[in-house]
Amino acid sequence: MPGVEDWINAPLQIVQRLFDECGAKEYSQKVEEFFRQKTSTQSHVKWIPSLNEVPLHNLQTNSLVRFRGMIQDMYDPEFYLGAYEVVNSESGNISLRSGKYKDLAQCAPKEKVDMNSKRNVIMERQMLYCVPIPAENEWTKRVFAEQSGKTSEAEMSSGGGCKRSLENDSPDDVEMDASKASSPDGKKTRTDPKTSALPISFFLCDIIPLIDGASNSSPDLNFPLPGEQGPACLVKVYGDDASLKLNSIVEVIGVLSNDPSLANFSETKLVIFLINSGAASMEGVEEQEVRSPPPSLVPRLHAIIINPLDIANPLLPPCTDIQGEIATDSILQEVSKLREDIMAVFSEALLGDQLAAQYLLCHLISTVYHRQDVVALGKFSLNISQCTPQSPLPRLLFSLLQNLTVKSHFLPLTLDNMNKLKFIPRKDYSANKISSGILQLSKQTNLVVDETVLQAGQLDASGVANMTALGNVISWQKVEYDFNFHKQDFPTDILVLILSEGKSILKCDCHVPLSASRSVSEIDSIYNGIETYLTPELLTKIRTFLTFVQNLKYTVPDAVQEALQGDFVERRRADSNAFSVDDFHSLLVLTRLLSLSLGQSCLSLDVFSRAKDLEAERLTRINSLPRSATSAAS
Repeated sequence: MPGVEDWINAPLQIVQRLFDECGAKEYSQKVEEFFRQKTSTQSHVKWIPSLNEVPLHNLQTNSLVRFRGMIQDMYDPEFYLGAYEVVNSESGNISLRSGKYKDLAQCAPKEKVDMNSKRNVIMERQMLYCVPIPAENEWTKRVFAEQSGKTSEAEMSSGGGCKRSLENDSPDDVEMDASKASSPDGKKTRTDPKTSALPISFFLCDIIPLIDGASNSSPDLNFPLPGEQGPACLVKVYGDDASLKLNSIVEVIGVLSNDPSLANFSETKLVIFLINSGAASMEGVEEQEVRSPPPSLVPRLHAIIINPLDIANPLLPPCTDIQGEIATDSILQEVSKLREDIMAVFSEALLGDQLAAQYLLCHLISTVYHRQDVVALGKFSLNISQCTPQSPLPRLLFSLLQNLTVKSHFLPLTLDNMNKLKFIPRKDYSANKISSGILQLSKQTNLVVDETVLQAGQLDASGVANMTALGNVISWQKVEYDFNFHKQDFPTDILVLILSEGKSILKCDCHVPLSASRSVSEIDSIYNGIETYLTPELLTKIRTFLTFVQNLKYTVPDAVQEALQGDFVERRRADSNAFSVDDFHSLLVLTRLLSLSLGQSCLSLDVFSRAKDLEAERLTRINSLPRSATSAAS
């Protein structure tokens, strides 16, 4: 008797059964309902092998898998046969098959697809190119892998460790798997080299050889950051989903399609006509290579369920889970102690500067929570100046933040990097794809910019464009994608921290000069001490805390709001030039972040008073700097 893993190992059999029972018009909803019910608990989701953790060669084609990634590009829709008729040449039996969630129409011996049948239905599906989450830190990947239960190569090679007892499945489920999840002739379908395979997308109507000299180079996986590793994936989506946007993070549960036959179809170098189109496809050679990469490098994943991952921290429990609510209460109870630990660590990391540590914590929990016209509310870019040039502080501080935050990237602002790196995504019309750039990052990614390595030199046109793009991210939280003939703004949410000798050449929301009480010569011993202090248990708590408070809902009571307005009026009355509207806005942003860092989602006047004290100390420090260092500082 088949086990409960049949819905993982043979999902297409269940799709075909629902197709036969419900008909072509209504079965799609039933398919999604079935698999959502099967994956309604995290324990069941963990049974499904993940492309992020399990090597592709250990997964079988047409099985159910998961994938976690960022939508890097959205291709034009693909046409395919949503339903097609199959004829058995020996018995004369005719059957209608579902074409969803597959790239190849598998026909048993003596069966063939009737391309002229009037029952064939041409449909379209959306195509998303997804890459591993850019700048995702190693600890994040490790925790995701541990949660998936992938701890040994033997477990990975056993089909993703999806075999489980029948205790958690109802008898109805088992009966359905055993008696109904079968092929139309009543036999289990298996991949057989004797069976024929026909692509169901872009069906052949005529064939013409491609132009000689087509590129044989390996495809560019188009990762935004250099040195990134992990599987890219071509996700095929059925139905309209307005929540799917460029650069959003998603978890996809769907049918894996990595049959070697797909590589053969692309290697034959064919120009394919759409059925009944009467004209050749408008796709050029380069676009065909982009849309049809080798499945061994870029597998296809036919999405049944797509869940947005707005919070990509695997340690943060889902709010809908009862255990998640218990864990959330536990976090709130420990906020005070955790904040003390974080402040101790950050103060040490910043050479004893407690004020800079306060602002660093506020920066790390900032996020864009609303957009009003062109203004991104909630952003809090930070410039810590007075860092010794060429010192190890920027890299050591980044290594610490890399160990605490979910996503982070280090960018040394050298002249070569400014002139030669590609910051801005650009549209490649010959390949009909978005060629990625460093600033194509998912929301709440930490970008640490090391300006201490900056030396005198000349910026070329590319360098000027790169610096302008980085400035736009800091000021407006937007990235202008280059579409050759025009530029288009895409909203982003990148936490930019700049470490510099003097005040940064890029205007940030907040400038804090570093006031070190420890010598740079002690920096190695300082960070060794921090590493010892951060036990695995404390690390887990801090990682959870930072994401938790970053996503707390924040409210301002009416009485407190009136007090804030009164304070602003009084300060303006005392000196209208000393306190502007922008200053008041910056103070409110700091107040919000300070309140959240204390675990308080409802603002109190006490927190507002503490925020004013921090700002007063910061401005006093700025005004005490030499005149050349304080010019235009705020």
